[in-house]
Amino acid sequence: SQGSDILTVVSKTQTAGLSGQLDCGVRAFDLRPAIDANGSVIMHHGVVLIPTLLRTAIQDVVAWAARNPSELIIIYISHCSAFGVEGSCLDPVYSDVFKAAGLTLLSNCTMVNGLTVKAAMDASIAPQGGHILAVAGCVQENYAAEMLCYSTDGQACYGAGGGASMARLEDHLN
Repeated sequence: SQGSDILTVVSKTQTAGLSGQLDCGVRAFDLRPAIDANGSVIMHHGVVLIPTLLRTAIQDVVAWAARNPSELIIIYISHCSAFGVEGSCLDPVYSDVFKAAGLTLLSNCTMVNGLTVKAAMDASIAPQGGHILAVAGCVQENYAAEMLCYSTDGQACYGAGGGASMARLEDHLN
C-alpha cells in the first residue's frame, strides 16, 4: 500500500550498507533487530521491518574489520523486537548471531562505561582481525526531546500538532 511505502521512505536513515558507511568513516552503529513472521532475525526502524538479516550485516562488519585491523567499530543493539513486541536484546535469538560471528555481546554497563579506547580495543578483537565492540544496553541515546512530531504507531503524528494524521506527511511527500 502507498501508506507503507511512505513509511519505508521516511524511515530510511541511510543510503549505503554498513560496509559503505564504514568506508565513509562511520565507526558506530545502532542496530535494531527484529524477528519477522518467518522467524528470521532481521532489522527494523520503528514499525518498518528492514529485510536485511542481522547475520549478514554483522558478517559485513566483520569482513570490513579484517581489512581495516587498526579500526575500532562499535555495534550497539537496541529496541529488539519479536513480532512487534519489544524484548530483551540479551535473548539468545539475538546474542547467538554475534556468537556465530565470533563476537561477544557485552552487557555489563559498569565495565563498558569504564572502558578506555585501549581497553575497548583489547576487549573487541574480531576473529578475522580488527576490533568490534558489540554492546547491548549501556548507551545514553541521543533522543531529541524537542522534536515537534513523532509517531509510535505509523498512523498518527504526535507532539506539538496533537494527534494529526500521517496524511499530512503523505501529502507533503507527494
